Amino acid sequence: GKTLFFSGDYVEKHYVHEIDLIREKQADIAVVDCAYGNDKTSFDSYCTELVKYVRKAKTEYRTLLFPVPKYGRGLEIYWLLKKRFPKWTFSGDAHFIKQVISAQESKWIKKDVVLSGDISLFSEEHPTDVVFASDPQLRKAEAQEIAEKVLEHGYAIMTGTVESGTMSARLLEEGK
Repeated sequence: GKTLFFSGDYVEKHYVHEIDLIREKQADIAVVDCAYGNDKTSFDSYCTELVKYVRKAKTEYRTLLFPVPKYGRGLEIYWLLKKRFPKWTFSGDAHFIKQVISAQESKWIKKDVVLSGDISLFSEEHPTDVVFASDPQLRKAEAQEIAEKVLEHGYAIMTGTVESGTMSARLLEEGK
């Protein structure tokens, strides 16, 4: 006779993902994961800052690497950069490409968002402006290999919390 509300990493503002708003919902018990719940910075402000940082980094480096979580944030960043830098080229690891393709068939992607069609599988022979690796800490061998290749002439941009002892932490320490 009681209601329970459970939500994973909840954020109301997105460019790509549809969400069920939880405002005005009623429940006896609610469990809400808001990893950055005390942060008052708006989504738009973070996006503006990211675009400025990316624009500046791209003037110095041929390729930018984004180590992103397997689901969620990577698609949002990809969409943001596609819109702000329409002439840039994009690639990703196999998992990221799979996410882009499957997202188009998902009911959780906004109707006006078209993700696939202009992103390729990462290839050293065909460099792109931006590369997505579906491993934010760069723990897996595939992600580490991509990072090493990109960083020969590129730069990594971390968009989440970096855990100590990981390749991502090492790259930050080395200024890469």
